[in-house]
Amino acid sequence: MTDKKQKLLLVWALPREVVSVSLPGWDVVQVVTGVGKARAALMTMRALMEHRPQAVLNVGTAGAFSLEVGDIAVCLRFWERDFARCALPGVDYELRSAGVPFQACLPSVLQGRTTLRECTVSTGDDFVTEGDAGHADVVDMEAFAVWQACREMGVPMAAVKCVTDIVGRNSVADWQDRLAGARMSLAAYFTDVARRMQEALDKKNAPDGDR
Repeated sequence: MTDKKQKLLLVWALPREVVSVSLPGWDVVQVVTGVGKARAALMTMRALMEHRPQAVLNVGTAGAFSLEVGDIAVCLRFWERDFARCALPGVDYELRSAGVPFQACLPSVLQGRTTLRECTVSTGDDFVTEGDAGHADVVDMEAFAVWQACREMGVPMAAVKCVTDIVGRNSVADWQDRLAGARMSLAAYFTDVARRMQEALDKKNAPDGDR
C-alpha cells in the first residue's frame, strides 16, 4: 500500500507562463488566475476551497531591479506596493511566509549562484517601468494577494518568480518576447527541484547505515 500523495497547488497568472511540473510525493494541480490582485485573490481562494491543497506555490514571471533576466527568485516576503504608498493605519502591506514543507529544496538561482536567501516580491496593480528597488528583489501583480488567500485558509505558500525584464531598461514588449525563455528556465528549475526532493526522500527512507 502506497502513501497517499499530498496536494500541491501551483498558481499562475497567465496560461502562457504555465509549464508542466511533477514533484515526488505530491499531486500537482495547476490553476490560472488572470492578472492583478483581485483576480489572483478570488481565483486562489476558489482553488483552495475546491482542491484543499497542503501547500501552494505562486509561480510566474516578474520584473527586477538588480537581478538578471533568467534568474529565479524564491520569495517568502511579500510587499504590497499600492498599500505601502498610502501607509494607512491597520492596513497590512508587508507579510512573511514560513514557506512550504519542502522549502529546503526550493533554492533561488540568482546571477548564476544557487542560494537559500529569502527574496522579497513587491505586488501591485501596475506593470513597473520605473522607480527603485525599495524593499523588493522582484515585482509582480499577484503574489501578495495569493499569500493573503493562503494565509486566510492556513495553507503554507511560497512564490517562485523568473525574471523576464529589468525595471527601467525593458518594456512590456520585452516581457512578452521573453516568455518562452522564462518557461524553459522554470521547467529546468522544477526538474532540479524534483531531483532535490527525490534525493531527500531517498535519504529519509534509507536504512540507518546508508544515510
